Amino acid sequence: MKAPMSWEQRGTAAQNGLIPLRFLLGEWTGHGESDGVVIRGTCLVRAILNDTFVQVDEKLFDASGTIIHEDHCFYRFEPTDGRIHLTHMMAHAWLTERSVEVLPDGSGIRWFDGPFSPIVKLTKSPSGFRSEVWLPSDNAQPPALSSHMDYFPANEQENQHSETDGAPQ
Repeated sequence: MKAPMSWEQRGTAAQNGLIPLRFLLGEWTGHGESDGVVIRGTCLVRAILNDTFVQVDEKLFDASGTIIHEDHCFYRFEPTDGRIHLTHMMAHAWLTERSVEVLPDGSGIRWFDGPFSPIVKLTKSPSGFRSEVWLPSDNAQPPALSSHMDYFPANEQENQHSETDGAPQ
């Protein structure tokens, strides 16, 4: 059994436990593909509540600039179990809690809750980060890559988003 920790110790442990997610912090624009369709996206990632949570707000757009996917995530490190936890919300009132693991090589993180759940993998890239979603198969086949996005710092991206709708042009 772990020794009780003070409120200050808990805060410090929570901050330190989120260090593997620090590469995600920033404002990002990206491009990729979802189910064979070219998409663009925006992603705002920031540390909140004294750096004890990481909040991610992502929007994906089709070629016309219409939002096709929107989600919000809150990551936190729980000192009592030594794990990163995720609260994930998507449009159409979807809410789920997930476990997050740091990849063994330190290149990023992934969410995975078992053979019948999606796998989301976020990895560092030379100029930003890559997001991949792998969906489970109905016929005992390995998961298939459903979508990927390559994100770059928003201030370095040529195609900035419109002030009126947030959609990348």
